Amino acid sequence: MELSSGIALAAVIVFVAVFFGWRQRYTLAQLRLDPHLSVQDRVYYVKQIRRRLFCSVLLLVFAGLLAGWFFLPTPPEPIEGQPPTEEAKDSVRFITWYVIIALSVLLAILLVASFDFLATARFGLRRMRQLEHERRAALEMEVTKLRRRRQEMN
Repeated sequence: MELSSGIALAAVIVFVAVFFGWRQRYTLAQLRLDPHLSVQDRVYYVKQIRRRLFCSVLLLVFAGLLAGWFFLPTPPEPIEGQPPTEEAKDSVRFITWYVIIALSVLLAILLVASFDFLATARFGLRRMRQLEHERRAALEMEVTKLRRRRQEMN
């Protein structure tokens, strides 16, 4: 049961990684076709695509490590009263490093995703301020036009 659920989880992670990687490639293709984007927006989207593709690669690595976990050799059982053999120590060291690497990949995924979230929030705030500035400029132009009309009527 543990093996089948672990392999299923790894398959879901692979599916998510491939799907998001494919979507980012599609976004990059659309980005190349859009001539109306500003340079700042284009730079942001290219960096976002790179972050998300990197995260997809990390997800694939993590899925491989997760699937490989079920095929690791089990360390030999220690015999009571005797020190562990060198083979048992090597096996435990290997498993320890395997877990450390898997957790490091998971931490890297979380860090890249968090950085992407923060970059998206900053971009959204910058765009919101830009839209607010454009709206105020349009309102000021409208007020100026209305004042001119009023002066012409008097």
